[in-house]
Amino acid sequence: MLFLTTDGMSTLWLWIMIAFFIVPVFVLSLLVFTKIVIKQAKKRASEKRGDNYLPLFGGADNIISVERKENRISIEVNDLNLVNFDDLRELSIGVMVIGKTIKCSSADMAEKLEHIKKK
Repeated sequence: MLFLTTDGMSTLWLWIMIAFFIVPVFVLSLLVFTKIVIKQAKKRASEKRGDNYLPLFGGADNIISVERKENRISIEVNDLNLVNFDDLRELSIGVMVIGKTIKCSSADMAEKLEHIKKK
């Protein structure tokens, strides 16, 4: 019996087992738990913000066409004056305007607006 002896060797083996087996499992569990909590917090913040992107582009009536390419979306609008560029900048996403087409590099926006197909 390894742990029943009172010599220093059994204590050494006990500390080795703790150091190599129990501590890493505990640390990995904490990391996974932290990642889950952070992901949930981001999801709640996203839901709280509403993620309603239509008003940013002047509403559904101002949108002529929507084209999604993977994590990017191209939105052609009737009137650029109705587009709220200040709020688009606050989203911290890439935005490029070419003519009356607004291209955004946001996977979330592309996912939420791809259903608006008017082409």
